[in-house]
Amino acid sequence: MSDQEPLFFNRELSWLEFNQRVLGEALDTGVPLLERVKFLAITSSNLDEFYMVRIGGLNIMVSNDKHTPDITERTPAKQLEELSQRTHEMIKQQYQCFNEMLEPGLEEIGIRRYSQLDLNETQYKVLSDRFDREIYPIISPLGIHPDGSMPLIGNQVIHLAVKIKEDNTELLKSVNISFYAIDEAHCISEWGHDFRPEYRKLKQIIDSIGRSPIIALTATATPKVRQDIMKNLEITNGDLYLNSFNRDNLFYEIRPKKDVAKQIIQYINQRKGESGIVYC
Repeated sequence: MSDQEPLFFNRELSWLEFNQRVLGEALDTGVPLLERVKFLAITSSNLDEFYMVRIGGLNIMVSNDKHTPDITERTPAKQLEELSQRTHEMIKQQYQCFNEMLEPGLEEIGIRRYSQLDLNETQYKVLSDRFDREIYPIISPLGIHPDGSMPLIGNQVIHLAVKIKEDNTELLKSVNISFYAIDEAHCISEWGHDFRPEYRKLKQIIDSIGRSPIIALTATATPKVRQDIMKNLEITNGDLYLNSFNRDNLFYEIRPKKDVAKQIIQYINQRKGESGIVYC
C-alpha cells in the first residue's frame, strides 16, 4: 500500500496550488501588464482569507489538542507545518514577481513608487496635510506589556511596529534640556502602566540623558497614584500642587490644522518668556 499513489489531496494544500495557478497569471509575460498586477493582488487577498479561515481553524484544533489526521493522514500540526513552508515559497515568488517584473514595467509606463526623499516641497506638503487630516486621526497606538503579552491584532488592518532604540537618546543628549514635563503621569504608577507600558522606562531615559527638574501632571491624582509617581521618578523633595479643572488661566481654542510644525513654532515665538505646555 505504501508504494501506491495517494488517493486524495489535502484540502488546504490543494487550495494553495489553486492560488499558485492564479499567481502563474501574474508571472506570465504574455498577459497584459496591469492584468498581471490585478492577478498578483488577487493572490494576496486570497491568502489573507485563507489564513483567517483555514489556518485559523487548524490553529484552533491544535490549541484544543486535537490530533486526528485527515483523509491524507496529516494531523492538524503536520498540515500547519507543510502549509507554512508552501506559503513562504509562494510569498517569495510574489515579491520576486513584483520587484523584478511588474514594478520595472510599471515605471516604463509612468507608474512608480515614491519615497519621502523623492518628493518635492509641494508634494510633501500635500501628503503631509492628507496624513494629518485623514490618517493620523484614526491611528490607534497599542503597547506590548512588559511581560511580553501581545495586544489583539485585528484582521485586514495595517500595523506598524515601532521599537524605540536606546541610541535615539543621543539626539536629546546633544541639546540642553532644562526641564522635563510628563503628562498623563499616572501611567508611571502601578495603576496606569498597563495602558502605556513605555512610561515605566521614563526614569531610565531621563537618567541616560541627564537629570533636570521634573513636573509630573495628571488628572487621576489619587493618594496612591501620587506616591507611585514620586517613587518611580525618584522625586524626594518635590512640591505637590492640587487644583480643580476650573482655572482662570486655562482656556480651549480650536484652530484649523495646516502646517503643524510651523504653527507650533509661531505660537511659541509669540509667547517668549511665558510658561506653558504644547500637546502635539
